[in-house]
Amino acid sequence: IQKIILIGCGTAYHSCITAKYWFEELTNIPIEIDIASEFRYRKIKLNKNNLYIFVSQSGETADTFAALDLCKKNNVKTCSVVNAVESSIARSSDFVLPIHAGPEIGVASTKAFIGQMLVLYILAIKISEVRKEISKIEYEKKIIDLKKLPDLIKKTLNYCQDTIPAIAKDFLKAKGSMFLGRGLSFPIALEGALKLKELSYLH
Repeated sequence: IQKIILIGCGTAYHSCITAKYWFEELTNIPIEIDIASEFRYRKIKLNKNNLYIFVSQSGETADTFAALDLCKKNNVKTCSVVNAVESSIARSSDFVLPIHAGPEIGVASTKAFIGQMLVLYILAIKISEVRKEISKIEYEKKIIDLKKLPDLIKKTLNYCQDTIPAIAKDFLKAKGSMFLGRGLSFPIALEGALKLKELSYLH
């Protein structure tokens, strides 16, 4: 693989932006990201030495599927990161990386966003280890650190559960919100803004 192109819409696109930082940090593979809705409307030079990774919670996102279909017609390598393994995007991809997050009940994708990022992070560290760009010891340490995440998330939520409702009351008076972030916090800021818009209809 000479290059990896990460493609998705909305929340999935934000997980692609996050993954770009990890791939660039851990591997020497050039990485591009693309919004699926724009992918097929440009004169893209599809390359058989590239890997095109499509990210979708449902596996049925119309723009993402159309972008995948374009890649399939040009016989390039495709991989999907999906929550629904029986979906159209999963069935049409050469490789499938399921996130196994369970059904996403609400409009705002929360479990799937974390699941997408985790799968893409594990892919980045595994590629890096296989290509000997990080050591076996470093790879194993990163896996051990990942296993600590559930407890850390639980502790964070327990710590914040009293302050979140109080802060939310203050937010209600705001006419609009701005989410700021740099580096890995940039795609998280984009996703935070999307969540607020999807759930509260606040600007």
